[in-house]
Amino acid sequence: MKKKTEKMGNRVEAMDFVGKTIARNKMKPFDELTFSDSFLFGEAMMDETVCKDVLEIILGIEIAKVVILEKEKQESNIPEQKSIRMDIYVEDEENTVYNVEMQVEDKKDTPKRSRYYQGLLDSKLLPAGSKSYNLLNKSFVIFICHFDPFGEKRCCYTFEERCLENLNLPLGDGTQKIFLSTVGENKEELSPVLVEFLEYLKNPRNIKIKSEKIANLNNRVEQIKIDAKVRSRYMTLKEWLDDMVEKEMEEWTAAAEEAIRTEGHEEGKRESEVGTLRKLYQKGFDATETADILDLDKTYVSIIYELLQKYPEREDGQIARMYLQKIENMQVKK
Repeated sequence: MKKKTEKMGNRVEAMDFVGKTIARNKMKPFDELTFSDSFLFGEAMMDETVCKDVLEIILGIEIAKVVILEKEKQESNIPEQKSIRMDIYVEDEENTVYNVEMQVEDKKDTPKRSRYYQGLLDSKLLPAGSKSYNLLNKSFVIFICHFDPFGEKRCCYTFEERCLENLNLPLGDGTQKIFLSTVGENKEELSPVLVEFLEYLKNPRNIKIKSEKIANLNNRVEQIKIDAKVRSRYMTLKEWLDDMVEKEMEEWTAAAEEAIRTEGHEEGKRESEVGTLRKLYQKGFDATETADILDLDKTYVSIIYELLQKYPEREDGQIARMYLQKIENMQVKK
């Protein structure tokens, strides 16, 4: 009876997951996009003036000039290491580096995510053969969150390394991590323009804009939304993806139900996912784009892509089993 109950619980959990995945993967209509949506955020922040204004609002400082080094930059030290997608990777005239991320969904990993971003960022900043670590750039890792990452109802959390025995003694490593929260409550401690920025992120259509910088940001967003080329690019992706998601999720639902009735639940789930990933791979989407579209772990997608590239003739089930074996071997090595 206990095993039967557990199987039923697994079935309900899996079907709930499929339903939520369908809803999450259905892309918004273009006209409903706001600055908080990944697509529009990336487009708007590629404008160096807008990017400069946003950084100045968040940091409360003046920046002479910024240079967009790369949008949606993917970094990894080692081929099998987890890669990261940097939404906006920026440098100013003083060689300070800024990584700005929009986080809409709370995946309960924000602190560790910021640590990983910082590590990979640093590994790329020190030129090969450098004899001094003092050449490392000053850097900011900035997360704009639509949730409270630390549960203290603050609008802004700023972290830097300090000595626990003397909190007035900074480590001086030149790094700082900033987490904004649109659901924070201590707005009286913030600058008026930062308060307005957070309100704009939450209610862009229902806010009376006062700040020139936010007005400029909103104007850029509106310009992007009437750009026929941008709209066409988004709509082409949306129409194709929405159709594919509906079809693939129907197949995934059937596969999930069948898999739950057997001991091969994990393998069955992976096999169905591989079929979806194969179609995106064949369409030319890279691992980072695919992971973002389907809201899957980027390391997982990267490994599947590597297997598809190396063994294009293998069936989905074979690729799924090879992936599970690879993960098992990695865990044994640890």
